[in-house]
Amino acid sequence: MFKIIDVSDKNFYLFKRFFIDGFVPSKDYLVFGSLYDGNMPCGVISARHEGENIWCIESFYVLKKFRNLGIGSLLFCKLRNVLLKSGCKKIYLKLIALESGVKLLEKFFLKRGFNKAKIVTKIYRKSPKEIYSNKFIRYILKEKSRELPNDLKIIKFEDINSKIKDYILKKENVTYPKSLSPFANEHRLKDIGSLFILDKVKYDLVAWLTALEAPFNCVLYRSFFVKKEYRGTKIGKILLRKAIENHTKNLFNRDILFAISADNLKVEKPYSKYFNLKKEDASYEIIMDEI
Repeated sequence: MFKIIDVSDKNFYLFKRFFIDGFVPSKDYLVFGSLYDGNMPCGVISARHEGENIWCIESFYVLKKFRNLGIGSLLFCKLRNVLLKSGCKKIYLKLIALESGVKLLEKFFLKRGFNKAKIVTKIYRKSPKEIYSNKFIRYILKEKSRELPNDLKIIKFEDINSKIKDYILKKENVTYPKSLSPFANEHRLKDIGSLFILDKVKYDLVAWLTALEAPFNCVLYRSFFVKKEYRGTKIGKILLRKAIENHTKNLFNRDILFAISADNLKVEKPYSKYFNLKKEDASYEIIMDEI
């Protein structure tokens, strides 16, 4: 009744709806799918090779009406067996799910030798209409008089050269959490409007709001960060206003995703103020390590 198959370029179209837009199977991925009654796709699991015999499970989903029939177990066992035979030393998962999905995933993987789920990121989705109906956002958009000091300027992603990037990367985990890196882009999403504030004298980035092209016609605002010594100024609001103006002008038909790092949940309060985020709207990016 059910069978597990290798997913490749030739049959990926059967399972495409289980993945985010732009995912393409490659030598760095192992993908297995489940078919019901010969040709109906009902589940999928995928893992990405991270080097040194480490693999990360990035997708694991079974259609609701096919759950509790053993399909998830078959998919995971197939994946694990193949990885172990290949010499894999460590398997962990990093997935995004609603709160209810996190509980199901944790229950499933705890039984199979994994640690408890650790929340890495909280993710919210809002339509532009919801965002612009917020009084605080309208206030920021009207606040045109505040400009940056002369030693600072706003630049785009394509204007950042390798010298600046190398300088920032060397300072990660020193002045800010690595998960807030302006260059964190685990899924290799396309930049679609990231903005950075550069100190022209010190040649250093002091603030940024990164915007990436996300699946399902969304823009992912991945990292919003202002260095500590600048937090008493207005540069955060200026940066936010410029990003909102850009979204209004060029990306108005795209929903907005906010990703808030669990290492820096204190930013959730101002995000909630700016964008009226609600707990029930949240999805969670989790990590679970195999024991």
